[in-house]
Amino acid sequence: MNPGYHRSTLKNTGPRAHVQKPYCAGCPVLKTGFFAALNGPSKNLLNCLMEYGRYNPRQILYQEGNPATRIYAIKTGYIKTFRTHPLGKDQVIQLAKPGDVINLEGIHGGRCTVTAEVLMDSEICFFEIRRLMDMAARNNQLANEIMRLMAYSIEQSQMRILDFGTRTAKARLARFLLDLLPHQEVHHPAAEPKGLRKKPLKPLEVILPLTRQEIADLIGVRLETISRLFLLLKSKGVVSTERRLVRVHDVDRLLALAR
Repeated sequence: MNPGYHRSTLKNTGPRAHVQKPYCAGCPVLKTGFFAALNGPSKNLLNCLMEYGRYNPRQILYQEGNPATRIYAIKTGYIKTFRTHPLGKDQVIQLAKPGDVINLEGIHGGRCTVTAEVLMDSEICFFEIRRLMDMAARNNQLANEIMRLMAYSIEQSQMRILDFGTRTAKARLARFLLDLLPHQEVHHPAAEPKGLRKKPLKPLEVILPLTRQEIADLIGVRLETISRLFLLLKSKGVVSTERRLVRVHDVDRLLALAR
């Protein structure tokens, strides 16, 4: 067991006696992405496999090149995934946030393709890939849903690659900042009648979980470009910054820039 990891003392009741666990209440994992797309019975089966834990900053969940044994679902906190270049430089691949499920590629039974590092105190659930595949072998419906969700994961990866070719650096940074905001605070400008959208009474604050160099790596620009883009957003009154603290003053403008 990794230092700083705290396993839940609640026992698994098994798939035939599914009980909603106390720490599942309000969990974003069950409402978005991977789990949200599952039907009720399949969601319950996977929920019964899950172990709950708390993790500390700088812990490594899994490491590039090691056997892939677990899939992780993030309840709170942020996880950085990266690959290490042969020359020793780390390349950030993904910033995983609450609601995300990571290491799905491990389902094929191979090795981890990236390293995953915890960035802050986090609540993360995991389930063993071996147990998942044993269950899928006995449940055709679950197996079919896993295949469908893997296809969805591949499609999302392709969309991220497409963003690099079609979105400007400014749009990519705006999208990155929007992804850090609480979901309920991000409204599409067309979602409400003009003039009736409520503006926040005070700026929305987020702490950047990555360094500016890591953000540059993630969105595919140079470090100096990140500095220039933040200055541009500040000059337009969209954001203000104080070290890693970012205050978003105009969410609608940020949404417009992200398109």
